[in-house]
Order: sequence, then C-alpha cells, then structure tokens
Amino acid sequence: VFQKTINDVTYLGEIYYGGGTSTAYVLPTALSAYPSAANITATSRIDFTTHEMMGFNASVAFEGISFRAGYFKTLVDVPSFTLVDEEGEFGSVGLTIDKYNIVIYSEYIVRDNSANLMAAFPDATAYYVTAGYRIGDFLPYVTYASVGEGKDASIYTPKQTSAAIGFRMEVADAAALKFEAARKTPESYGGDAGGLYDAAITGDTMLYTVALDVLF
Repeated sequence: VFQKTINDVTYLGEIYYGGGTSTAYVLPTALSAYPSAANITATSRIDFTTHEMMGFNASVAFEGISFRAGYFKTLVDVPSFTLVDEEGEFGSVGLTIDKYNIVIYSEYIVRDNSANLMAAFPDATAYYVTAGYRIGDFLPYVTYASVGEGKDASIYTPKQTSAAIGFRMEVADAAALKFEAARKTPESYGGDAGGLYDAAITGDTMLYTVALDVLF
C-alpha cells in the first residue's frame, strides 16, 4: 500500500496477490448447462477456489472529491463442474463528492469471465448513482441502479433496474439511522439464486429497509 499527500491531494495505491475459497448459489436451470453437474439437484451451493489472483486499487482525493479505480484477474477452479484454471476479470471506477452539503456516490463495474463460468458468474455490467443533500444531521437521497449484459451475452445474466428514495440521520458521533424504499424492476432473472431472493421475480417489487450503522 502506498499513500502520499501532495499539495492537499491524497494519492492511494494498493496492489495485491492471493487466492481463496468461496461459494456460489446456482438455480437448477443454470446447472443444466453442465453435464458434469447432473448429480446436483435443487438450488445448490457450489464451492469454488480462486488462485493467482492479482489486482490493484487506486484513488485520488482532494477537497471532498475522490476518484477511484480497481481491477483484478484470477483463475477459478470449480470441482463440481470439473473446471480448472478458468479466467475471471473484474474492474470498476467510482466517484465520490461530499462538498457544500452536496453528496454524490457513483460507480461503474464490469465483470468478464470465461464461457465455462457463465452459469454462475455471467459477464455483466452495472452502475449506480446516489445523490443527496445534507441538512444538518439529516441526509435525504435518491439512488438509481442498473445491472445488465456484459461483453458476452448470456441467458444467466440478471437484468434489473432499481430506483430508491432514502433518508439518513446521524444519531451519534459513530452511528446513523437509515430508512429506504426501493422499487426493483427485473427484466431477466438469470440463474443466480443468491442475494435477497431465492426464486425468480416476475414483476416490480418494493423493498423497504431500516438500518442502524455503527462504527466501533
């Protein structure tokens, strides 16, 4: 990790190398794409490992404005599908503005994986934009987000847009209370059974959340 401030501009750079184990949850419709997974039934937990992961994160921040970028590339093994050394890539760029009571968060991401990983990790692009205005300890905000097809089209890519309105209130030096109402509009569900839903959503859905964030 490298960090340095020059003329009130802070530069941060990070590089990393490694690997690990994790889990994906895949619907039976997606599993049918793999003859080697014929013995798997129902919504399934699929274990996989990553290795030779290499990546970086970088940011430049000044006067309440921050730009950031990140990228990593890894090899993936999925024993259940007899897949070895499949390539996966992920990149993102983001912008944060917190100045003159104006708050803007925005990020754009791209995922590009080999064809054999498409059922669990299809190529995809996604972005979100949040805009708010501070009024003392209160921050009302709106958010728009979208996820859709990436470089290579896949029937397993989830396609969805969402719009949300929310309210954040600072209740202590290290605690905030948040309320949000979001409308999710799915176009295509894809094959991923993870997240908040364990079955395909066929129409607009409202999601209401209350959260207490505490730093300690």
